[in-house]
Amino acid sequence: MRNFWLKSGCFFTGHNYRLVTQCSEATAKTVIKYFSAILVVCIVWGFIGYAFARRYLHLSMPSAIAFAGAMMFIVVQIERQIILSVKRNKWSYFFRICVGFVMALIGAIITDQIVFSDDIEKMQISKIQEEVNRILPEKTRQIDSQIKQLDTLILARETERAVLLAEISKNPRIFLPTINTAFEKDSAGNLVPASRNVVNQAVPNPKIDQVTRLDQQLTALREQKADKEKTLLNMRSEIESDLRSKSGLIDEIDTLIMLLMKSLAGLFVWFFFFLLFLSIELFVLVNKAGDGESDYDCLVRNQMEIKKQQIEKIFAFSSSKNQAG
Repeated sequence: MRNFWLKSGCFFTGHNYRLVTQCSEATAKTVIKYFSAILVVCIVWGFIGYAFARRYLHLSMPSAIAFAGAMMFIVVQIERQIILSVKRNKWSYFFRICVGFVMALIGAIITDQIVFSDDIEKMQISKIQEEVNRILPEKTRQIDSQIKQLDTLILARETERAVLLAEISKNPRIFLPTINTAFEKDSAGNLVPASRNVVNQAVPNPKIDQVTRLDQQLTALREQKADKEKTLLNMRSEIESDLRSKSGLIDEIDTLIMLLMKSLAGLFVWFFFFLLFLSIELFVLVNKAGDGESDYDCLVRNQMEIKKQQIEKIFAFSSSKNQAG
């Protein structure tokens, strides 16, 4: 089990397992200590990455797990920059502190949005109502204008229909003349008209068809008006649903800031989470800064010096050979 932890620690921290086994017990404990610190940071950022992906990126569970794994991979690479540094570099430490500060700030914001989700939702309801009250009059004015136009069209069609009905009631039938011609043969055997008879035939007034078309138009216009009135009745709920569906990270951050400004307890909780995440982020850095030089570092630096000397000898031998040639 110890070898498993040591190998896992070397894998995550980037240490050479063969060199670590040649060093003292203190080096092995240091590797396991760094590995434990990295695990804590990875678990925290895995949770934050998963929550962020599910809540704001709307990813499926497998995709959110993959996103959380990517976040953990990034954290490991960042921590390796400090763990694998043989010499103390103040700029790398300063950069790591800045990164830790930013990551702690992001982590505190995401976590507080989850912790204060009910409070944020209450404040968002109030904001949405204010936004609805601002948008609703303009939307209502547009629908009212369309309904008035439909009323005008309906009134015009009803007037036209009433005129036609009045005319049809006076003349339900009209008489159309029909000419009946009788033919007879002349002396040459050709048919020639012998007599004409005009008969007036009563037929229904053709304007009845116009009334039927007007009825169809009125039915369609009244259906449109009913749809507009239904839309007008549901306008508030539709606007609220639309605003809720488009609420994102920035809206929740704005709401969270408003909540923290109004609540001293909320601000204290947020600051507590920020300090917690900042401490976790700087855990490895503090351990690295507090530890003295280990025999592993001495071994790595010694190998580096030996390699440099070998390279210098090779260059010196090559230059002397060139001069002799």
